[in-house]
Parts: sequence; structure tokens; C-alpha cells
Amino acid sequence: MAYSEEDIIKAYERAKNVHGYISRRNYDIWAKENGLPCALTLRNYYKVHWSELFRKGDKPSQHGEAPTEKPKAEYYKNEYLNVLIEAINHFGHRSFSVRDYNTWAAQNNKPSQVTIVANTGMQWEDLIEDTMRKKFKNEVMNKLFSQSEAIEYLNCSKLTFIKYAEEYGIKPCKTVGSKRAITKLYWIDDLDWLAKKMPEHGNRKKNIT
Repeated sequence: MAYSEEDIIKAYERAKNVHGYISRRNYDIWAKENGLPCALTLRNYYKVHWSELFRKGDKPSQHGEAPTEKPKAEYYKNEYLNVLIEAINHFGHRSFSVRDYNTWAAQNNKPSQVTIVANTGMQWEDLIEDTMRKKFKNEVMNKLFSQSEAIEYLNCSKLTFIKYAEEYGIKPCKTVGSKRAITKLYWIDDLDWLAKKMPEHGNRKKNIT
């Protein structure tokens, strides 16, 4: 029986959740009973040794026990998401296959899909979703400027910035921090628009088109 990539990934994740560690022989018995891909199919797909797929001492995650000899998922998750952001940037989209990811990871000394799934305790699809949210947040934050950064970006004085921001209704799109230390953040598109309205007298950003 031919299995799809999704079938193989889900079978592996299900086995990890149900068994934690399971030998190849016992896995084949369990897989046959449940109509799942055999051990050889898993090994051929992931191209790693069985001991990497299922580590001795691992516990079933559905029982709420963290597998032994593994780092805490909370500690490593952001690091793994950053790796996946690199992968998305490399492929230019989020729909790359696990096989393509593993090839790229091996060529660039990055963790394999098996390693990421095992150490985060998350399903691959959920990791990609979290990665996209983190990527979007990073891209948005790169377009936000504090008031001091906005002044530097526009190459003007603080008084000039405040004057023209008030005149043209440019307001912070977001504020962060506590009451004692509030940081106002301005959107880069608003700053570029404001730059076109400010007179060119040597103290404003140049080359705004």
C-alpha cells in the first residue's frame, strides 16, 4: 500500500504520542493493527536511524510525561522557529515538503524535521503555523520606529518632528511599556509620507520618492 507524505508524518507523530519509545518489531505489529506505514517506510522517508526516531526512555506524551534525555521544548522552541523562518525564506513559501526541508537542513547544518518535532513536542503543521506568526511579527516590528528612531530616520530635530506630526495628524500606531516608561511606535509608511510634507531645509530625510 502506498502512503502519502502526510500519512507517514502523522503515523510517526501518533506513535510518539502513544508509545514514546517503541522497537521496530513492536512498531510494525502496532502499525499493521492500525493500518499505518511500516518501520521501513518511516526510516526510508526520514532517512535516519530508528534510534533517532524513537529514543529509549522516551515516554508517551499523551500521559503528560516529557521524554527523557530531551531538552525542554519551551527552551528550544524559539530557536527552532528561527530555523524554520530561514527555511521559509529559502524556499520562498511555507508549503515545502518535509523531504525538501530535511535536504536543505542537512546541507546547511540545521536540525532535521524529526529533531524539531521531537524536541518541541508539536506537530509539524502547528510548528509551521507558529513560524508564520513569528515571521509576520518580526516583519511588522522592523517597520515600527520609536520617536527617537523616527527623528533619526527623518533626519530632523525633535521640535520639527513634533510640529509636522501634529500638523498632519501622524500619531503612534502602537504604544508599549508601562505608565512610567511608555514608548510610542510610528509606522514607517506614515514617516515616509510625512517626509514628503516636510520642507527641505537641510534637516529632514532626503531621497524620499
